[in-house]
Amino acid sequence: MSFMMRLQQFASYVIKNRVNELMTIAPRNVPAIQPPPPVVLNTNVLIHIYALEYKPATQWLASLISQNFTVIIPSIVINEFMYAKNPQHGGLYARKRDIPIVANLLKICQFDSPTLEDYNNALARVSALYGKSSKLGFADAVIAECVLRNNAQLCTYDDDFGKSIPEVRNLIIRPYLQPLFQYP
Repeated sequence: MSFMMRLQQFASYVIKNRVNELMTIAPRNVPAIQPPPPVVLNTNVLIHIYALEYKPATQWLASLISQNFTVIIPSIVINEFMYAKNPQHGGLYARKRDIPIVANLLKICQFDSPTLEDYNNALARVSALYGKSSKLGFADAVIAECVLRNNAQLCTYDDDFGKSIPEVRNLIIRPYLQPLFQYP
């Protein structure tokens, strides 16, 4: 028998017995490690990542994906991104070249379609805020419902979420400095 074969046998014997030994002495009521909460991306974050190619935003997203975080993109965010107007030149942020990029993003992120209940809750929120000083739009209310349904954190630089929806206020994260470029 070769040295490598003996080494493999010894290693498998040690691993088998060591695992059994650890199983007998491990405490039984240890709470399981909770996975990190999912992260929902808002439209302004997609604009930072893809339209502006803002390096801190792209690095942050890459680190989330490499750490196996669940990154959720609501369908309404994709729609907003594809049709958002760039105030500097009046055209759309998204260009034809961005369509395959967004398609690839959806392969590595979880795509979330709002439910009928999400739409109804969003409509109720917007209706309750109608006539008040809130700037919360219907799309933002749908995104907030997605965040609440998925028990997620919301990555956004839009202050309307925190001001208008108290349940979302403590779930907002801003993981990088916002670019100086202003957009609507």
